[in-house]
Amino acid sequence: MLDGFNNLCLTIMDPLLNWTLSLPKDITLVILAVFSSAVLTALRLFTTKQDILKRCTADKKQLKKINRIAKSNKDKDARKRCKLTKNQILLKELLFEGKPLIASLLPIILLATWGLARLGYHPTKGDEKVTVNLYPAALSRLETGPSHTR
Repeated sequence: MLDGFNNLCLTIMDPLLNWTLSLPKDITLVILAVFSSAVLTALRLFTTKQDILKRCTADKKQLKKINRIAKSNKDKDARKRCKLTKNQILLKELLFEGKPLIASLLPIILLATWGLARLGYHPTKGDEKVTVNLYPAALSRLETGPSHTR
């Protein structure tokens, strides 16, 4: 079943992203990151009610000011009311942000599955040279072993 899902994801994503495999891995990863962020941003813009989210942000700013005034006046009741109101605003935001979260799961799964299948780990070849740079601090730790400080 998992192989079938992987094959379905690759069938969907290969036409979109296979051209990037001819590029260096670093550039492919950057393209994949830009593509995923663009998709997620577009999904969020089109699946949320931006006017409500903007009003929630403005309300939270106003509540912060009111809370500061109540704190300076040592008005505990006003601070409680501010906290309750802020919690209600946060709940409303959560309700409106849940839809984009669910909508973004499918593109994230598709991109991650494609990336895992097509950009997997490739070990070095037998005749390929590998350069390792060790710095004095790293050498001293290697010679003395790991330090355990408490």
